Amino acid sequence: MWQNKRKQKNAAREPKAMERRITHEHHYNAYMIAGLLSFPIVAFIISPFFHELFHIFVLKYYNCPYWADFHSSLTGGLYATVYPNCSMSSIQLTILYLAGIAGTLAIGFLLLTLDWYLTKRDYLEYSIFTSFIAMGFLFSPVIYFFSEEGDLINALNVLNISHPSYFLPLLGIIIMLSSLIYFWLNLKYTSEQELLEEEKEELDRFGARKTQESEYKKYMPKSNKD
Repeated sequence: MWQNKRKQKNAAREPKAMERRITHEHHYNAYMIAGLLSFPIVAFIISPFFHELFHIFVLKYYNCPYWADFHSSLTGGLYATVYPNCSMSSIQLTILYLAGIAGTLAIGFLLLTLDWYLTKRDYLEYSIFTSFIAMGFLFSPVIYFFSEEGDLINALNVLNISHPSYFLPLLGIIIMLSSLIYFWLNLKYTSEQELLEEEKEELDRFGARKTQESEYKKYMPKSNKD
């Protein structure tokens, strides 16, 4: 009995190998296609809708009456104009103008954080889908950094902040490039891991077949030679 207890203790001390999730190829490809199809829907419909919702949340917080005029087009997607029917201070107007951009950017970066967590946990198919959704949420607000009018310019004008003409586009480029670099590295990593897992699964199957064949031959009755 003491030998069995000793073996159990030794087994408990041995480091356990990390078990990786096996992502089947068709699952990964399905989530990749779903992400590609979801990106334009998020970028041109869902993200602009949340953009306007953040404006409305601010107006509701300040108990300011408003009315919204929603539009849509093939090139611009869903967009709207929210008109407040109350007097607001410069700080309140600034918060109102920045709410849509800051809110959708926050959602995009939170989704990238979730994507990093999913990648770390080897949920590769969910990770790649989340990456496309995150890029969709980031695409819409970054456009404001390259526009000569809109919420971002209005907020700076309300605060009487002068800035070089290249400042906002440069900031937009930094945000988009950093997001794209992460997206590309994550796509490259998940694709390589998916291929490695598929190869490992095939090798395991091949090894199992070889083992079964060898065991079968081992116990086959030998023929007597004359």
